[in-house]
Amino acid sequence: MRKPDLKKAIGLLCLIALCPFTAASQTGLFSPDPVHDFGSIGFDLEVFHEYPVVNGTSKTIEIVACKVTCDCSHATISDTSLAPGDTAVVRLSFATTDYYGPSSKAIRLETSDPDYPKLELYYKAQIGQWRYNVRPEPVSLFYLPGKGAKKATLVNNELEFINIREIEPLDDLFSVEVISDKASKGESVEMVVTPKEGLASGTYLSNFEVTLDAPDGLGSFVITIPVKIVRY
Repeated sequence: MRKPDLKKAIGLLCLIALCPFTAASQTGLFSPDPVHDFGSIGFDLEVFHEYPVVNGTSKTIEIVACKVTCDCSHATISDTSLAPGDTAVVRLSFATTDYYGPSSKAIRLETSDPDYPKLELYYKAQIGQWRYNVRPEPVSLFYLPGKGAKKATLVNNELEFINIREIEPLDDLFSVEVISDKASKGESVEMVVTPKEGLASGTYLSNFEVTLDAPDGLGSFVITIPVKIVRY
């Protein structure tokens, strides 16, 4: 399994530094983004997310436990001893097997500090159900050795249009190129997903999230597509 990627955490902390609510104004152990929405995901898959966690105090905080609320999930933290201002990354894996429909769960970090004894992180998803009937084809991408780019589409079955607002890969194990970012009813948005060259032997599990805009009044929604890359 790859090491936790601190790039997102650093980027988020830079954004916080530019906002009125800066890291310095926070107290305790906190995350700048404690709630994550995977949106719609296929059944019997595994998806991942990384939460930056910051020590906003003037003393070192020891994290003594990182717990999840069900057997479907697993969470690890990159560092259990955080000096003032330090950041760690909590990596979540969530398996959608045995679930269908809305799901909402939590991660609990416990510390040895009586002033800041815990921090809770949250995640939710819609499993096996596709908002506005916008379904990915395929629902996940699997790359064996020697296999290159694959196309991923999101089929718009009922809305006047859909439009890709943003694509967020979990990491840099692959790239996503948008071929068509808008689709009227009966059409599809299209992307090409290409594994990174030069990956060492191993099995890599990742995912990317697509945020879509819908017609006025319907807002935006998210679809998460898992990616599995095998190299010998």
